[in-house]
Amino acid sequence: WADTMSDLDSTINNIITATVACNSNRGWFGEVLFRKKIGSTTNAPFLGSNKNAPFHNQRVCALGITSAVSNLASTASDLLDASLACFNDNQGCGQAIASTINYLVSAGNRLINVAGFCPPIGANPPWNSNLDAPKNGFFCWKNVWSFIQLIVKSAKYIDTAVATCQVTAPEPEAEGEAEGE
Repeated sequence: WADTMSDLDSTINNIITATVACNSNRGWFGEVLFRKKIGSTTNAPFLGSNKNAPFHNQRVCALGITSAVSNLASTASDLLDASLACFNDNQGCGQAIASTINYLVSAGNRLINVAGFCPPIGANPPWNSNLDAPKNGFFCWKNVWSFIQLIVKSAKYIDTAVATCQVTAPEPEAEGEAEGE
């Protein structure tokens, strides 16, 4: 139960993070498509805000959403595991599917992280500052290998789901039988 509560708490925190990151500087007093730059001597309009270019940090927004989905799938997996532990109700199929979703979405999170740590020097402003290229390189490879590890784990759970979720094909109806008779 502790894992379930932890995953639910993380899901809620990720939803809050995504809501803040995805909606920053929006609304009536936030972003506008074109406005004059404050302190500019020209009347040329610019796009977005000075606070967070161009509108909001897409990576933080995407990480919040995908992390919430991953934690929600982990919660479902934990609850299905609890159904076996507490009630002796085998839900291996659902647990394998939920774990597959968790690991696939977590692998997607690693790809989002790779985009932040792996671009070439000077690329992708304003996120890649290249203040510490060796550290960025280390985190780049860490996320790449973590992505590979999560894909292998998800493949394992896909195999488990295929093995445990076997459904027998329905028997064909005999000729002349009508439904409802």
